[in-house]
Amino acid sequence: MNGKQISLSQFFGLNELGDRQVASLANSEMFQPLQQNMAEASQGVSLPDSFYHDLFQVMLDKLAELLEIDLLRGVLIPAWKTHPDLQEYGDPAKHPPEETAIVPLVEHSVTTRHAPTLEPSLADRSLGEMEFEVEGEFWVKGAILEVRDAKIVKVRLSGIEGTGSLGLAGVSFLQKDGTVDLVGSFDLAEGVPIVDPEVVEESIVDQC
Repeated sequence: MNGKQISLSQFFGLNELGDRQVASLANSEMFQPLQQNMAEASQGVSLPDSFYHDLFQVMLDKLAELLEIDLLRGVLIPAWKTHPDLQEYGDPAKHPPEETAIVPLVEHSVTTRHAPTLEPSLADRSLGEMEFEVEGEFWVKGAILEVRDAKIVKVRLSGIEGTGSLGLAGVSFLQKDGTVDLVGSFDLAEGVPIVDPEVVEESIVDQC
């Protein structure tokens, strides 16, 4: 890729939270069940005063790892592949492999949702399963796709605005709103198939 890559984790700035923000989140009401479970599990175990804060920091670090989802390849392109204007280029009978097509997509929005789960434990005792709620919406000001051999081989982005939230138990604890630093031309090397191989396989089986 020629342009700068950005992940959902970077969009939310999970690795940029300061100690004060982490402490504020760790002491918030939504995390009280975890704190209570930890207190019960730690009976007879001497814990430092900073243990709960440190545990929460480790959880955020792990959540950041789980959200290392590339915004272009993992969010935008999967949504574009369902666009009617792009679908026909997945048919080699209509568009032979040597043909190169330029497909512009006007302003549009792409939404994404994820539910990563963590299950911290203490002294071999589970502190409970925690399913996070991740939601994002990205307003793409313009995208131009270069398609060849039923694959997206290059993308040019004019600009993106994004909003998103991280939640737990139905309560949002982190929100993001602003410009996404994902502008320019992106070469996709071997290309991304418009129609997933397993879908083509199923179609062949259906025709038998």
